[in-house]
Amino acid sequence: FSVLNVKQAKISEQEFSEIMFVANMLSFYEQILIFEKNKKKAKEYNLEKPLWIFVGTTVTKQKEKEQPDVIQIVEFIKRVIHDEDWVRKWVKDILDGNTKLKDEDGKDVFCDKFEYLRSRGMNFEDLYKKVFGGKGSFGIYKLKNAEGELGLKVGENDYFGVINIGDVSGFKKQLEKKGMSVDQDAVSGSLFDDIKKEGSKINVLIGSKKFIEGWDTWRVSSMGLLNIGKGRGPQIIQLFGRGVRLKGKGMSLKRSGQNSPVQFLEMLNIYGIKANYIREFLEAIRKEEVEFETIEIPVQPQHEEKWKTLYTLSKNENKKFE
Repeated sequence: FSVLNVKQAKISEQEFSEIMFVANMLSFYEQILIFEKNKKKAKEYNLEKPLWIFVGTTVTKQKEKEQPDVIQIVEFIKRVIHDEDWVRKWVKDILDGNTKLKDEDGKDVFCDKFEYLRSRGMNFEDLYKKVFGGKGSFGIYKLKNAEGELGLKVGENDYFGVINIGDVSGFKKQLEKKGMSVDQDAVSGSLFDDIKKEGSKINVLIGSKKFIEGWDTWRVSSMGLLNIGKGRGPQIIQLFGRGVRLKGKGMSLKRSGQNSPVQFLEMLNIYGIKANYIREFLEAIRKEEVEFETIEIPVQPQHEEKWKTLYTLSKNENKKFE
């Protein structure tokens, strides 16, 4: 997984959020390009089409002055679709290493990222097509046949995204306050279920912590977080687990190895907006994987004469274990 350790930046919170959102979009777009270019190799290693997910803490207002997290994500997407000049400005700054976000060595945090995009050159028409299905007006649709789901699309194109939440009516009211109307779709089925289907056109999944538990997909490769991880170590581990599911070649769980063309598809890119989760996240990972103590307990075997008649599981060697 990749974590950007950003030192205190001399920019506004809004600018920081915008940079992180656009950078997150670029890393997802880069993964899509690599996947499409190396489909044969991706299939060999059982890698599926990348999926970009956003997780926020709040769906509706908790306090009067607070902006719900999921609303902010939708507003970012709407701005990307309707304001290409704004997108171009931030993309240029990010690829030029001119964001004012510095790492611990004083270098721009993105100077070593997006190598494939830089070598290939940016094609904005292609970016809009591959991530959002094309250009046009941004539409939000309440899916009548799928509880808790709202579909996202551009113009008359297919749905590119789905919002999966609990309080749809409350969320709809919040959207309308922001000047975003919600239309009805009485025909389409569940887009959330569609994510797991081969050939799915859903690229973006947005939600609260509702789908952190008990949800599996092999596709998660980019993750945007809002207000996640304030003192919630185990929750961070669960979130992390959504995006590190690799089948590997022949279901071996092994990675493709360094310098592999699909290596970047096996990496989880996490971008936090107003999420002081980084410290909690790394601390939780460290506790899970590094800190351990061996405690030796003396065991005295008993009833050894009965072990010979103990029933045990055996494997039929003539059949495939799978």
